[in-house]
Amino acid sequence: MKTFISFITFILIVAVGIASFILFRQSDYVLSALLTVAGFLSLNGWVYFLHSEKKAALQ
Repeated sequence: MKTFISFITFILIVAVGIASFILFRQSDYVLSALLTVAGFLSLNGWVYFLHSEKKAALQ
């Protein structure tokens, strides 16, 4: 189940990045910037979650 949730989260982060790029190309800069920040924070949270999960498993 954790693998499935991690996979879905990664797909959503990629989708937000693609949507941000499309909005930037259509000159909707504010929404594009918000999606870029949201994608960046989500990706950082995802990496932190995976890193902390592996660290706990190794101890």
